[in-house]
Amino acid sequence: MSKHLPVLLIILFSSFLVFSGCQESVQLTTQPSGAISQMQAIPFEFSVDLAPKDQLNKWTESSFVRFTPPLSGKFIWETPRLLKFTPDMPLEPARHYSAVIQKAVLFGKKKRTDFDTLKFNTQLIEVEGVSATWSEYSSYGMKAPIELTLVFNQEIVVRELKNYLKVYCNGEEVTDLNIYGYGTDKEVRIYLEGKDNAGETQQFQLQLKAGLPSQYEYATLEKPAELTTLLHPVAEVKIQTINVEIRDGHQLLVMETNQKISPKILRSYLKVSPETPIQIENYGNKMHIKGAFKPGSLVNVSIRKGLHGLNGGELKEDFSYNLTLPDLEPFLRFTDQKGYYLMRNGFENLNVKCVNIKSFEVRLYEIYENNLSHFISENSDQFIRTDYSYDYGVDIDNYGRLMFLDSIHLPNVEKNTLQNRTINLQKQLRSKYKGLYAIELRHNSDRWERISKVVSLSDIGLISKQSPDEIIVYANALSSARPLAGARVQLRSVTNQVLATATTNGQGIARFQHLKEKLQSGPDGWVPSLITAHYGDDFNYISFRHSEVYNGRWENDGKEKKQIDAFLYPDRDLFRPGDTAHFAAILRNWDLSTPPDLPVRFQILGPSGDLVLDLKKTTNSQGSFEVQVPLSSGATTGRYRAQVLSTSKELLNSISFNIETFVPDKIKVSLGSDSKDAGPGDTLLFPLAASYYFGADCSSHSYEYRIRFQNQSFYSLNYPRFNFQ
Repeated sequence: MSKHLPVLLIILFSSFLVFSGCQESVQLTTQPSGAISQMQAIPFEFSVDLAPKDQLNKWTESSFVRFTPPLSGKFIWETPRLLKFTPDMPLEPARHYSAVIQKAVLFGKKKRTDFDTLKFNTQLIEVEGVSATWSEYSSYGMKAPIELTLVFNQEIVVRELKNYLKVYCNGEEVTDLNIYGYGTDKEVRIYLEGKDNAGETQQFQLQLKAGLPSQYEYATLEKPAELTTLLHPVAEVKIQTINVEIRDGHQLLVMETNQKISPKILRSYLKVSPETPIQIENYGNKMHIKGAFKPGSLVNVSIRKGLHGLNGGELKEDFSYNLTLPDLEPFLRFTDQKGYYLMRNGFENLNVKCVNIKSFEVRLYEIYENNLSHFISENSDQFIRTDYSYDYGVDIDNYGRLMFLDSIHLPNVEKNTLQNRTINLQKQLRSKYKGLYAIELRHNSDRWERISKVVSLSDIGLISKQSPDEIIVYANALSSARPLAGARVQLRSVTNQVLATATTNGQGIARFQHLKEKLQSGPDGWVPSLITAHYGDDFNYISFRHSEVYNGRWENDGKEKKQIDAFLYPDRDLFRPGDTAHFAAILRNWDLSTPPDLPVRFQILGPSGDLVLDLKKTTNSQGSFEVQVPLSSGATTGRYRAQVLSTSKELLNSISFNIETFVPDKIKVSLGSDSKDAGPGDTLLFPLAASYYFGADCSSHSYEYRIRFQNQSFYSLNYPRFNFQ
């Protein structure tokens, strides 16, 4: 048998090669590579059919591809060969990713694969451009600062820029660079001294070394960059760029020039077609032109020659430029981003507005009460917000349960048109649920486009007032405003510990008292975070963090607690020497009861602080007393102080008043002019008339006059380069 063994092995090995060669090879024909968008579906297209028909057009969380760093999202087979991954949130900026295809894409088919590890990245830190302009103070024949604006696609660390940047002007290195800014920023301004404002065009070359840090710890400028820009003489106005930018869902035209231009002057030279009412705002050398521009349309911007800049330059030739306005980016928003309370058994509607979205997914989560403090303290910034920026997601399943999932379709959506849709929670909750909910709206296909909101559904309205040692809670029904008696109110900490429990009285008021001692003796986590209230089967809460009213603008320290409180007041606060001043005081115990026959001292201090008057007084049955003080005709003028003290010399209250010598006006004087305009050599007449307020004309009186001429700057639209004085 040993003689036939090699032959048998050769036959078996040959058979294996034959059968292996019969397996169909699977290749990738489309794959992510290089730089991709932060917000896009990631395609994987194979050379052969893989997905069964029953798996097409279904969203799944099956692990067909493993990403590093990990990405959350869903897969969908659009065709038997085309697999797409849609991330749940935008990819991180300036981040490198890798992807490995898993065997699950074969669905058990016997096919041969040899997939390499795929590498791709979002847009890395790059320099988008540089522009050079004359500063606002440049003028003919003067050396003046030049402003270079360096624009990046992500925020960079401004203070580090000087270590990575070199600037050359006409081939000569510029060393006196002043970099303006701090922290991180996308646009960095660099100032340097100009050479010859009225000379030839200057060329600036900027060299950036790799390694410049960005706002992200993991990302730096990976490749060195070299940029060039021109600065035209200050005697010329040059339109450097015109672009379209989108701000808050609206399109505007941004025009950049080599020197600043007055919006009023630009309006008389500018024409935008098709015609539409426009607003012009200037931001340095950039002009923002706002109008009712229609997305997707062609806009022509024309500027007549002769336009003057604030540095004295002039546009030498007519300028015309055509722009095609892009379509609006899809967006999905809650109409009301701030409010998060809905009245139970009301309409329970939420309004949503969207643009260029045909359908979106609605997810409604209930947040459990025992997770309320953790959810609010750790994640509420992702939900309770007033801006429209993308968030990077919160795993709400860790705090509650998914109660409702549905897709809303918007048929016959007109492109670039704002759509409004009402989401009714009553249908979903059927009025039997109450409490806190998180609502998430997500674009069905572009799943990174999403917005979230917290909603509290309840008929309990809560108001709280806090002092260092006490918290007062008012509970009223939102539907009728009546006080809610018997509501159970709890004070919870940031760690969800119940710090105190109280029940509202007949006026709907609950008090948490003696808190200072309790909180100081408790653990570090005993910091009040929110108040919860239960009334029957209803529930609501109020968060200190998001409901606090800032009161730093007002004096809210309150009075110092004393045994006796006094209110002191005069008949007026201004007297003349020889007048009689009247003062009265009302005294009460701290519990507002009346202290009869209470001995006190009444004093008046003069302008220099000396004691002018010291009287002993006793309160009457109403807890008050009065004092009449005849003032001497020779009394010193100035500011006086009256005060009430206890017999133990404790100051109860004090007020100030003035003693002044004054004479009312008796004569009325009118002064005019015979002409509003005058030239050199002209004579100006100023007619003067005087009369007594109650009597005849004031004649045969001496008078004194002074005339002062003050220069007034004059600016002419016909001569914008000049300032007349």
